[in-house]
Amino acid sequence: MSSAEHEHKTKDKAKELARDLARAKAELRPIARARRRAAAEAHGAEAAERLAAHGLALLADRPPGLVSGYWPIRHEIDPRPLLMRLAEAGWGILLPAIVEEAESEHGRSERGRTMVFRRCPPGSPRSPLEPFESMEPGAMGIPEPPATCPVAEPQVLLVPLLAFDARGWRLGYGGGFYDAKLRALHMRAGEPVLAIGLAFDEQELEAVPHGTHDERLDLILTPTGPRTIEGPSH
Repeated sequence: MSSAEHEHKTKDKAKELARDLARAKAELRPIARARRRAAAEAHGAEAAERLAAHGLALLADRPPGLVSGYWPIRHEIDPRPLLMRLAEAGWGILLPAIVEEAESEHGRSERGRTMVFRRCPPGSPRSPLEPFESMEPGAMGIPEPPATCPVAEPQVLLVPLLAFDARGWRLGYGGGFYDAKLRALHMRAGEPVLAIGLAFDEQELEAVPHGTHDERLDLILTPTGPRTIEGPSH
């Protein structure tokens, strides 16, 4: 076999593996959505408060910096109680936005858009999250901070998910935005980002399918407390 034929065969095998991985993830997503929906309906706001207490304790030894959260949709566990407590403890709060961007070296998803994190001024004493309460739907239909908020990079990243496993692999929605952003943040100089997946305990799977473009989480935080990851995450 010539080198050209070998290269062609290798590329075909890689494409086949990528298709198999995409198919496996696609088959898991409706199952994971149903499990998450059932957990949200069973535990609701109580789970978010318990998660907030554990999250505040988890980060108590870190000096306040910038933490990125998310606005919950489709039965995601609600990070806002945790974000409010962190804001009260001196943390700056960021929320993600999906923006169109020209080709860049890092942090860009395969769909030509990239995730950025926007920071708004501190809220009122009544509500540390008040600046985020007038958000509008962004490019993906998810509420985002306005473009007037400056872009910043977090030291701690709170990540939504459909499912997770004990090794820190995460099943997302398929856009690749968090994986691309985590890859960029892990490559930056200085303090590495701490990526924490937020989930109901019922979202754990025995194994989440993953490939070379997927990024592992450093920790999983659930209403029953933090889950350490089996094996080195990076």
